[in-house]
Amino acid sequence: ITDEEGDGLCCENGEGYFQIYTADGSLIVDESGSFESSTSVSVFAGKPLTLPPTVSLSPTTSAVPTQGLFPITIAIQFDQWATETGFSLLSLDGNVLYEWPPGSFVEPNQRFDETVKLPYASEVVFKATDTGGDGE
Repeated sequence: ITDEEGDGLCCENGEGYFQIYTADGSLIVDESGSFESSTSVSVFAGKPLTLPPTVSLSPTTSAVPTQGLFPITIAIQFDQWATETGFSLLSLDGNVLYEWPPGSFVEPNQRFDETVKLPYASEVVFKATDTGGDGE
């Protein structure tokens, strides 16, 4: 998230936050709007694979996983200074996958919800920035 005034999404300007959900509604990121110039969190696009341990007496082969896109929903509650806030989703090597620059949002205290599709089993960085530098 990028916030041009540096006062984030909280405090005397309103109580903002950002959240990220999987397609089934599971909350995977839940952050307050309190930060300075920027904040970032890593997000894994896909369901974590957790299997119980097994014993195999002879080697076996596994089916190749299918590649596809994994939907996640970004939810942001802005404070009264929505115009100073921006955010992006980046690949781990820094390529911009999705971006909403400062000025993309003009209504104070609005809530933003958008579903985007990411490559399945990929890790991305959600970056939020407050360009004023005080993140509150």
